[in-house]
This record gives sequence, structure tokens and C-alpha cells, in this order.
Amino acid sequence: MTDVKIDITKATKEEKAIIQNLARFYIYDLSEFQGRKCPDDGLYADEDYIRYWTKAGHFPYLVKCQNELAGFVFVKQGGSSPNIAYHIAEFFIVRKFRHQGVASIVAKEIVMKYPGEWEIMVISNNLPAIHFWENFISGFTKGIFTKTSEFHETDMIVFRFSNNTSSAKYRSLTKGSRGG
Repeated sequence: MTDVKIDITKATKEEKAIIQNLARFYIYDLSEFQGRKCPDDGLYADEDYIRYWTKAGHFPYLVKCQNELAGFVFVKQGGSSPNIAYHIAEFFIVRKFRHQGVASIVAKEIVMKYPGEWEIMVISNNLPAIHFWENFISGFTKGIFTKTSEFHETDMIVFRFSNNTSSAKYRSLTKGSRGG
């Protein structure tokens, strides 16, 4: 996308309801990979994300493209192991803005905000998300990342990488482990 205005802002508590509404579309999209049934009332619902505004180490972001709602991102401090500094807990771009480079721009800006070791988990049968994250992380890190299959409440593909790829320690831990 060229000359497209993308705004990624920390979501205020007043914007929580907007994200909760967008989350219905997110859950609808995920239902394909999670086998969720369509609710009797036709409204997909997700958990209440209030913790992203009330707990330390939780960071909610609202995404707009051309001044239109385009998605949300939840970043959480920590991960599945002590060396992980941050992980993307939820990442959603509305369909209208997919396959246009918006998600990559958003992912890069979010990851660049927080230096350290990162983790991103994707449901193992969500092939479009796995493809997106593997391509993004590979380009972002110049191929220095790990990709493993793990169980975390469900089967997940787990990507781990650093946004400080000059770290010799990280390079030695990940060398040759891509693709897994």
C-alpha cells in the first residue's frame, strides 16, 4: 500500500467498547479454525478484555486505516518462558484491509515499540495466520527466529524472535532452528 494513512494508537478505556465490538468479527474469523458453533443469537462474543486497561504489562492498541477502524492489537508483557519479554496476545485486521500490507505495517510498528525477545502463538490449523507471521518475522529478523509446534490449551505454532537481532546470544540460540 502506498500513501495510506495508518494510525496505531494506545486504546483508551473509552475505546474498550469499540474493541469489544470488533472482537465479534475476530471471533467469527477464528471460528473457522476453532470449530466454534454459531451462537443461537447470531452474535459471536469473546471474553471481556478489561485487563488490557487495568493490569500492568497489558497494552491495547486500536488500528485505523484512512481514518476508518481497521483492527486491534493486544500486547502482553511476558510469555510462555521467562526469557520472553513480550507477546502479541491478539492481532486482528478487518478483512477490508487484509492483503494490502496493513497488517505488516502494524506488526512492525508494534514490535518496534518494545525491545526484547518476542513470542507469537498461532492456532496450528490457522494456515493464513501462520503464513503471515512466518513471512513477517522472517523479513523482520532476516531469518533469525524459531518456529515450533507446542500445546498451550490447544495445538499452537509458536514463533520466537528478537527485535534486537544484533544480539549474539539470540543468534546462537536460534541459528539453524528456523522452519521447525
